[in-house]
Amino acid sequence: MNGRKNAVYALVPAIAVALVAIGCYTETSPYEKTGPQPQSQPKLVPETIMHLGTSMAISGQVRAIDAGTGSPVKFDGDRSVSFLSLPPRPMNLGGSGSIAGGFLNFGIGAPASLALVPIRNVFGGYDSMYESFSIVPAGAKGLAMKGLATSGDGMNGWMHRMAPHSDGPISTLDEVFYVYVNSDVVLTGRAKMVSGAGGIAIAEGTSMGLNAGWNAIHLKSVEIRSPDRFFQIVKMSAADPDWVGWVIRESGGMVESADFLLPR
Repeated sequence: MNGRKNAVYALVPAIAVALVAIGCYTETSPYEKTGPQPQSQPKLVPETIMHLGTSMAISGQVRAIDAGTGSPVKFDGDRSVSFLSLPPRPMNLGGSGSIAGGFLNFGIGAPASLALVPIRNVFGGYDSMYESFSIVPAGAKGLAMKGLATSGDGMNGWMHRMAPHSDGPISTLDEVFYVYVNSDVVLTGRAKMVSGAGGIAIAEGTSMGLNAGWNAIHLKSVEIRSPDRFFQIVKMSAADPDWVGWVIRESGGMVESADFLLPR
C-alpha cells in the first residue's frame, strides 16, 4: 500500500475504517444497481459508467464541522481551493476554483503527464480487499482526487465529499472520489470476507469500466456494532450520488492530513 505522502493519488480501502458519526442525511442512491448479497455466491454486477469527460466542473454547497456537536452545518465563508499532493512537499496537481459565500466551484482538465502514476498505485490496497482483483490494461496510468485543500482568512483545511450517518449501532459512510485515467480501463474483483475475533468485514464484488478522462467513484461502508462484535460491508462502484456533499475541516495552522478518514 502507498505511503502517506502518496495518499492523494490513491483510493485506500475502508475495510477497517473507523466511521465518524456526524449526522449527515443519507438515502439509497438512485444511480446504483444492487450488488450481490454477502450471503450468496459472489456474482459480479456491472455498474453504471460515471464518465465525466476529459475535463470536469465541480460545484455545490459546502458544510463545516460544528466544534460543539461534531455535526456538519452550512458553511458561508470564502476560501481559495487547490488540488494538492500532501505535505511535506505539496504540489499543485492542476485545476482552479474557490468557495464564495459557502458555495464551491472548481474545474480541472487533464492532469500533467508527470502527475500520473501506474493504475495499480491509484487503487493501491484493493488487491488485498478483493479476491482476484485485476485492472486491464495493467499499463494504464491515472490520478485520484480524494480531496481539495482550502485556505483563506487565516484558516487552512481539507475538504472531502462525504456523507456520514449514524443510527444507533448502525453507522454508514459514503464518499465520492474522482479518478483520472489515460485510457479506458476495466476493474474487477470478487467478493471477499475477512473474519476475526472482533467481527466480520465483507467487500462486495465489483466490476467497473472507467473511460479515459475523469470518472466518479462511490465508496460505501456500512458497519453494525455490538459491545463486543462488528459486521461491516464495503462496496466500491462507478457512481456519483448527488446527495453526497462537500465537508470541510479547518484549523488555524497547517493543512490537515488528507487521509483523516482512512484506516489506521
